[in-house]
Amino acid sequence: MLPPLSPILMPGRIALAAAPAWQVALSIAFMVATIAVLARVGTVVYRNAVLHLGPRLRLRDVLR
Repeated sequence: MLPPLSPILMPGRIALAAAPAWQVALSIAFMVATIAVLARVGTVVYRNAVLHLGPRLRLRDVLR
């Protein structure tokens, strides 16, 4: 049910009928939440680092 592994492993478990419906639903929920968090972090990094002109930024400044 971990987000990096669920798109690869869960279809096989579903095909073998080894995953109950609640595990499938929980896996999908974790994946959607992970996508939302990574999109937000990517937006912040892009806005603060890529669109920044001037001297190099530290990671702390990029994530702020």
